[in-house]
Amino acid sequence: MAKATTVSAAVAAAIAAAAFLLNPSPAQHRARIKAAIAERSPLAGAIGIGALTAFASTYHPLGIASYCVLFAVMGGSGETLVIELTVGAVLIVAAVAGFRSSPWLVVAALLAHGIFDFVRGAAISNPWVPVWWPQFCLVFGVTAAGYLAWLLKSSRQAS
Repeated sequence: MAKATTVSAAVAAAIAAAAFLLNPSPAQHRARIKAAIAERSPLAGAIGIGALTAFASTYHPLGIASYCVLFAVMGGSGETLVIELTVGAVLIVAAVAGFRSSPWLVVAALLAHGIFDFVRGAAISNPWVPVWWPQFCLVFGVTAAGYLAWLLKSSRQAS
């Protein structure tokens, strides 16, 4: 158990360090989201949807990752905690890299998140995950990925 806790702490520290080093400042992140939304939809920019989206995007990845970690902690399995932290780290790094390079990486991370959570029961045994969680994550991940992909395609066609 002590080894699993040490590994978990190291993985969590690596995730935090990667997020800190790779992610733009919160102000830059919010400004980019506001600008992208206003560029794609002047009406959305005028009524401030970009500000709301920027606010939500700041907290969503860490919020969702924290729930998965919480479920693992509640389950009491160090092995499950390490798996959850590792999967979360991969998805967060992909999302952060997408914000810094290609938004298509964000689309891929959202889609991977939904699909992974839907099939997670086959790979990770954790009785504390709510029964509705896999379906929720699948619908959210696929919908968010589809919407972002549509925005990316429509903005390129308009240019």
